[in-house]
Amino acid sequence: AHLLEAPGGGYLVWGVAAGIGGYGIHQLYRAWSAQLDKQLDLDLRDAARRVVIAISRFGIAARAVVFVSIAVLFGRAALTHDANHAGGTGESMRELFAFGRWPFAMIAAGVAAYGIYQLIEARFRRIRC
Repeated sequence: AHLLEAPGGGYLVWGVAAGIGGYGIHQLYRAWSAQLDKQLDLDLRDAARRVVIAISRFGIAARAVVFVSIAVLFGRAALTHDANHAGGTGESMRELFAFGRWPFAMIAAGVAAYGIYQLIEARFRRIRC
């Protein structure tokens, strides 16, 4: 609301929307292109490693969708000059629910998969000094 009231505030909110959206698109790119098996020191069989990497990619992609949805909300707020249209993760998930229960369930499962990925990364991240 404070940004929208400032001189050029609409442009500032558009900038925030572009930044969040750009980050979300980068996360989508990262979900498909990152060499996760090189970043993680997984001492697992090939089948188990593929499952862990697939869960991780799915989680990163779902998180990206949530970020892009938040960017759309900020863009809508900038377009209408109404701060009530902006929102965070909760509002984003409500917006995604409008696509139906199954797409929403996939995104929700993906967000849970991202949590699993974060636990895996915390334990198995390869740190080079």
